[in-house]
Amino acid sequence: MNTQVNETVTSILNSMNKSEAEQLAELCKHFSALDKVNRLEIVEHTKLYHSAIQLLTPQ
Repeated sequence: MNTQVNETVTSILNSMNKSEAEQLAELCKHFSALDKVNRLEIVEHTKLYHSAIQLLTPQ
């Protein structure tokens, strides 16, 4: 895994709660099944997904 992807994934994982981590796992299973998707694209979609969850979660 290249450094940029590794740092991005680590940052996202460190900021997640248990529910978000479970949702991420489901999302990754879905993307893995596609097989043709670029891994960096998966990370970018995951960042967008995580940001959306943060916006929808009352603070």
